[in-house]
Amino acid sequence: MEEGTQDLFWYAANMVSQRKEILKCLQDKGIRTYSVALMPRLIFIRCSSRECEDLRQRWWGSLMFYLKRASDKDATKVPAVIRDSEMTSFIIVSSTNPDDLIQLDIPDPEFLAGQRVRVKDGPFKGAEGVVKRIKGDRRLIVEVKGITVVATSFIHPSLLEPVE
Repeated sequence: MEEGTQDLFWYAANMVSQRKEILKCLQDKGIRTYSVALMPRLIFIRCSSRECEDLRQRWWGSLMFYLKRASDKDATKVPAVIRDSEMTSFIIVSSTNPDDLIQLDIPDPEFLAGQRVRVKDGPFKGAEGVVKRIKGDRRLIVEVKGITVVATSFIHPSLLEPVE
């Protein structure tokens, strides 16, 4: 790692108030963000842990970060880091036609019980998750742990491969 550089991580937060001001601040700082129209208050932020802490202090009460789970070490007030692989799958799935998405309640273990698969082709190519039948169709369920779960439109089984 070069001197002066820091690792970047994905974090999730709810924008409770001052949305325009927060977005402008993030843009001015050159911080990468990702959001989905289906979930207007939820924003994903890619920054260093120091930048995350600075944002938490500056926007206290307006930008509420998701914290580590109680079962994690030092979980009480530390923002949860989202794995790059989770964000990649979530971005692939959520950046398609909004009509192809269903937001589910936060992780229902029933949805996450199947074998992990990867989409080989089509609009969801590269996304990983589990398959579950919802409303009569096979759908790919993609979770960002402890934050959100989305389901795609129908995916034909021939487009799926198991993840080792």
